[in-house]
Amino acid sequence: MKINQLSRITYIIHTTIIITITSLSLCTSVYAKAPTNLASLLNDFKRYSPTTFDHHSGSLYQHSLWTALAVDKWFKDGNVWWDGIDASFYKTAVLAALLHDIGKAGDLYFAYPGKPGHPHSGFEYITGQRLYKINNYSSIDISVLLNNICKRLGIDHQQQKMIAIIVGMHWEFGKIMIQWEKYHKNDALLPIFFQHYLQLLSSAAAACGYNDGHIDSTLVRLTILVSAADVRGAQPVMPLSRHLLGCLSIDAHTFPPDTKEHSYTTWCYGSIGKMLREKLLEYFDPGSSLRATMAGQASPG
Repeated sequence: MKINQLSRITYIIHTTIIITITSLSLCTSVYAKAPTNLASLLNDFKRYSPTTFDHHSGSLYQHSLWTALAVDKWFKDGNVWWDGIDASFYKTAVLAALLHDIGKAGDLYFAYPGKPGHPHSGFEYITGQRLYKINNYSSIDISVLLNNICKRLGIDHQQQKMIAIIVGMHWEFGKIMIQWEKYHKNDALLPIFFQHYLQLLSSAAAACGYNDGHIDSTLVRLTILVSAADVRGAQPVMPLSRHLLGCLSIDAHTFPPDTKEHSYTTWCYGSIGKMLREKLLEYFDPGSSLRATMAGQASPG
């Protein structure tokens, strides 16, 4: 067989593969149905999955579920991450955990190595500033869908705004931990990190009209809670909560193998994370002696 014939056959094969993949992708996009409730929104998450698993196991759907299960488990266990949060915020915390990575969906990029802008995209979805794509021809306003979901769950408008803030901020507590480690665990720099965190939280509150732009202790604690649960949910969370799954009408029977060391353990969230949480909360208290002490340490000379 001549070389030009081989080249032609190779070209035909490659073209056929490309056409097939494109057709399948278009079919998936065109015939996808718009979510009408929480279960169907989470079902749409199943179309999205990372292509690398350096930090996360599972698809977007699985990770979102594991994050919510972590929040649920910590609530039942009386874990420190729930300290200072009233039980009336349970549904708000679980819903925020389920939706914390919604910014990775709704763009029709189903396989992705990473989406670093997803917290901001998620904030825009939930506040109605960005439309969530269902297929190549239709989109929905997630804020309208979320409003209906919250009504059914008995979550008020202020708590719905909390969810938007938590989604937009869920990476920021981890950044404090990274910066603290990067600068050799220098406590003198913590006021700078804490102040930046609280400023971002205040900006998000103002942007969505939460509490006239004023942040409170509950919001700070909930945001940290979901940030920690995000890391805990990087791998499967067991045992499953039948009550939680039943309420949401979702399926969680498919789990990928958990073969690597858990990110929650590797990054010391159970020790360093909880310690920095306490320092941040103490710094947030205007009357705290820690704020004055830290401010003095951070001052030049």
